[in-house]
Amino acid sequence: MIKYYTNKELSEIFEINIARWKRWSREFLEADPLGGLQSGYARQYHPPDAFHIFLCGYLVAELKYSISATKMIYKDLQIWLKEHGFLNLYYSEKSANNVEKSLKEYFICIQEWKNQKKPVFSYTIRELILKEKYELQGETIFKEHYKETKIKPVSSSSKIENLTLSMKYLNITLVYQYFRDKIG
Repeated sequence: MIKYYTNKELSEIFEINIARWKRWSREFLEADPLGGLQSGYARQYHPPDAFHIFLCGYLVAELKYSISATKMIYKDLQIWLKEHGFLNLYYSEKSANNVEKSLKEYFICIQEWKNQKKPVFSYTIRELILKEKYELQGETIFKEHYKETKIKPVSSSSKIENLTLSMKYLNITLVYQYFRDKIG
């Protein structure tokens, strides 16, 4: 059975001001097919839509991207998110355990190339393959092995000299697990 959530429930679950949640909802999702502001019908969200809003809201509130930049980032990453199980939030108790066990740790490096017209984004996604723990002179040291995937890399033929670069990291696995833990 699929659980649906209201704006009020989600804003309380994530401790986000309800006006902010509703604004993010209007910005990041298509119009409600069952009504609008005047219909008297409260919008309901199934988990993938709620995660979409939560992730985009996180990009705005925590990583300080603009609404338009966040829309571009989500659009660029949507296929990858779906292929790696981050948008598969319809689950039963049995499938939830399988998803939790199979979910690997991913970090997304969001590279923003700014020029005078509009920002261009590229992404490097790191999948943690192996984490080894060592003791060296009384200190704990970790050696990590990653597999990298690039999405929309900026080609070397681009005029890089006219672009400035900023990078921000998103621990997508941690954001996803926080969302799943909160909605139960």
